[in-house]
Amino acid sequence: VDYVAFCAVLIKRRVLETVGLLDERFFFSYEDADFCRRARNAGYRVVGQPGARVWHKVARSAQKDALNISYQRAKSRAVFYRRHPHGPHPWLTDAYLWASTLAAATVSALRGNIGLAQMTLRGLYDGYREPSEEL
Repeated sequence: VDYVAFCAVLIKRRVLETVGLLDERFFFSYEDADFCRRARNAGYRVVGQPGARVWHKVARSAQKDALNISYQRAKSRAVFYRRHPHGPHPWLTDAYLWASTLAAATVSALRGNIGLAQMTLRGLYDGYREPSEEL
């Protein structure tokens, strides 16, 4: 598979020694996709077990900090796709990220949540402003 969610994962020690740990620049999302992409680039397979069952108690604290979570998710999304370009024309991915984020922000604003719209756009913008040598 392309990646697995890290709410329940088993990783061999040699993979960690080769690939490294989770990148701390990702907060709340995309850290698992980034790790899996780095592992695949290093020649390891990422395997999911469809029969496995995990119960995850959703954190209510994330709902209390929706603005920060929205910002971090948008920023991480931008950093991930800048670090790991997709497809034959990565600029199309950039265009899609901006268009889909603008659409989501517009929906939030129309629903009266201007702060959420602003933080989502700011997160994407900041993700693109991060110096590329740090990616």
